[in-house]
Amino acid sequence: MTVYFAKYRSVILLAGLLLFSFTIQAQVYLKSNEREVIGFNTINGKKLTCAVDSHKKYVVYRFGTVDHIDLEYPRDLNNSFKKFKWDYYIRGGGVRNEATEIFQLQFVNDGFTYKIYEQWDAVSAGTLHIIGVIVTNNKTNKVIDIKGDLKTQQGSLRELREIKDIELSEDEL
Repeated sequence: MTVYFAKYRSVILLAGLLLFSFTIQAQVYLKSNEREVIGFNTINGKKLTCAVDSHKKYVVYRFGTVDHIDLEYPRDLNNSFKKFKWDYYIRGGGVRNEATEIFQLQFVNDGFTYKIYEQWDAVSAGTLHIIGVIVTNNKTNKVIDIKGDLKTQQGSLRELREIKDIELSEDEL
């Protein structure tokens, strides 16, 4: 048994280290008291997570790489629900009516507006589903659309319909 362990000790230690690093990564983007509303990787290798405290005390947005969170909003989680707005549009009717569902969660931070979006459309060629975040510079009106990778999506902005603490936006979609 000792010879077996000695022979594979480095493999066991490496597996343990990898497991530990994955645990740390998950804790960075999603704390133990949080439930992910939506999360996904972007096509340029970043990670986006919006989470709600399990007791609905706050909502938080995190964006960055595996090793570093570039933006966590808000820093002060008190009254965080008031710092976000959301909107949605739903039109049923299937392909004949080009049914669509659009959900957006937005906030403003340091002169930039962030809109996390999820859109689903029924079209004659099948179903179109997109996710991402649009970042707008409020001074220059320059817009960057950071597209999400659907294969990595966890959760859905649809869940916001159940969270009454986030106000509906008055902006049109």
